[in-house]
Amino acid sequence: MLAPATAFYAVVFVVLKLILVWRVVALRQQLGVGVGDGGHQQLNVASRIHGNYIESMPLMLVLMFIAEMNGVAYAALHTVGGLFLVSRIGHAWGMHEAQGRWHAARAAGVAGTWLALLGACGLLVYNVLTIRY
Repeated sequence: MLAPATAFYAVVFVVLKLILVWRVVALRQQLGVGVGDGGHQQLNVASRIHGNYIESMPLMLVLMFIAEMNGVAYAALHTVGGLFLVSRIGHAWGMHEAQGRWHAARAAGVAGTWLALLGACGLLVYNVLTIRY
């Protein structure tokens, strides 16, 4: 069985990951820092933006893949996948703009990420409870 929705989001999520890590690498080269942040707030924030993304993105893909393999509707998969993507972009933008301080986009990104993960879990729970064995 194929998983086209998950495959689509895997590609998009990896492109976003590469953009985020490129920012960290560029700052490391610019600032001459090989490991850690060298006391540079800008590098610390860029590293955390990337790290925060990596902490949740693989889990989202796993949940989406399991849901898709179990026959969850594509509209539902695109809802949680799209919400996750928009939320992570908002989080990254808010973190960058505020350099780690509070920012509405960062807060909305966190809330949206949690909602997307919970939504994906909810899809799986509903799917399991409604399967006819």
